[in-house]
Amino acid sequence: MKKIPLIGKILIGLVIGGICGFVFGEDMKVVQPIGTLFLNLLMMAVIPLIVCNLVSGIASLRDVKAFGKIGGGLLVYYVFTTTFAILVGSAFAFTLKPGTGYNLATELVATKPDLLNTVVNLFPSNIFAALSSGNMAQVVFFCVFLGVALLMLPSEHSEPLLTMFVHLSKLFNALINLVMKFAPIGIACLFGSQVGINGTAIASVIGKFAVGMYAGTAIMYVIYCFSVQILARYSPIEFLKKAFPVMVTGVATNSSNATIPTTMEWTEKMGVSKKVSDFAIPLGAVMNKNGMGLFLSLTFIFTAQSIGYEITLPMYLQMMLIGLILTTGAGGVAGGQIVVLTILLDAFGLPSEAIAVVMAITPFTDPAQTCANIISDMAAAKVVDARARSAARKSGQAYYDAE
Repeated sequence: MKKIPLIGKILIGLVIGGICGFVFGEDMKVVQPIGTLFLNLLMMAVIPLIVCNLVSGIASLRDVKAFGKIGGGLLVYYVFTTTFAILVGSAFAFTLKPGTGYNLATELVATKPDLLNTVVNLFPSNIFAALSSGNMAQVVFFCVFLGVALLMLPSEHSEPLLTMFVHLSKLFNALINLVMKFAPIGIACLFGSQVGINGTAIASVIGKFAVGMYAGTAIMYVIYCFSVQILARYSPIEFLKKAFPVMVTGVATNSSNATIPTTMEWTEKMGVSKKVSDFAIPLGAVMNKNGMGLFLSLTFIFTAQSIGYEITLPMYLQMMLIGLILTTGAGGVAGGQIVVLTILLDAFGLPSEAIAVVMAITPFTDPAQTCANIISDMAAAKVVDARARSAARKSGQAYYDAE
């Protein structure tokens, strides 16, 4: 008998939880502590995982430095498109208002910092206090500084430390895998209690969320086409033709990593140097998460709306910055969306119960996320390759062999 994947088990749990919520109504609140227990276990494993993943991820960018302007160009493209994806997701969330009128049935614990305090509070005076209190914003920024510091060390000192962080990352990934085995039950309990409290109102949330995700993905496709046309002088029609087989693979596998060989093959068929493709596509699979940027911004604003919380400009800018950093650290993590969402919502004191609601739609929106990620990788490789070729041609230098 074929083993049911984790997302399949979660989907089954959501169906069972939803049915029980409609049948038993508000009595389903009795199982909510089971879901809370799952979220607590997740947070237990998440903090050390994100420390190790971010530090090892940043420190491993020695390869990007060695690749010079190609690596720098890719990182600029990743940051730009992911930022734009967050803005697009936010625009749909503010327009569709999926959380307005919805009741998460939780206490408001978020605070409204001003711009100056927002910046100051991103940097911990005591990292151990930040870790013990679960201040994820401060933990994330400490990891960024620690990873950069590790980059600056001589290789004889940095390599053993990097190896240690990589091994610890694998250890805490294993711990996350263990916790995620409990996810179908935990999310079923959370979702069941939410359906019991809100009834059919949850259908409106799911519908608006799905519209936001797919409409946002369509806009991102337009951005990719414009970027290859303007920056790489490449036909958007040809780009979409070459991208189509990759999109089919992405929908079938629902994984950026699983599509890497196909993505590299069709990227090279666009005339991208093999050396650039071999470097850009695997890097993008880990660091370039436009689809997750859409998803995070939609979920963040939905959660704030559902508890009647007004998002201030400092809070929104902080969300964008932390979201950008977290999307680079989600690669290879089991249940990556759940993990990253837990960190982001906790960083602002917003209720993690929102995860159960949005997980009801992710089985249907995951293909959109995956396609946004991999098509962005192809566009980034094409744009950076074309710009580097042009610069090499103008300076009379040889370019990377396409063989």
